[in-house]
Amino acid sequence: MKAHSPKDLAEHAGSILVMLPDLPQLEPMLTGDESLLAANVELFLMVGSTSSAVRLRELAKKLKEETDGRVQLIDSPVYGGVEGAEAGTLSIMVGGTNGQCARARTILSPCGTVHHLGPSVQER
Repeated sequence: MKAHSPKDLAEHAGSILVMLPDLPQLEPMLTGDESLLAANVELFLMVGSTSSAVRLRELAKKLKEETDGRVQLIDSPVYGGVEGAEAGTLSIMVGGTNGQCARARTILSPCGTVHHLGPSVQER
């Protein structure tokens, strides 16, 4: 399936791993008529960027409030680079509830090993 917009992607995926340099590159995907949030579906959004914990916490809180909880954002930075991604040997550090970690592990295990590091940034 080829998605034509972030909205189209969210409508078909339900769970999305975002691997962008940082949050300023993600935020435009969250606003507008063709954004991830415009899909108006439940969305499990895993942020694989190495981002500021404070900014990620603020974004998670904002998304929770704006979507009445239908968007779950968890932090899931990775270690291992391109080589680890190609070999499926990344270390993926997930912050979230036990249920969120289990869901992330199911989705991300082909990419490497998921390590649950405790509560997500919005729960601290």
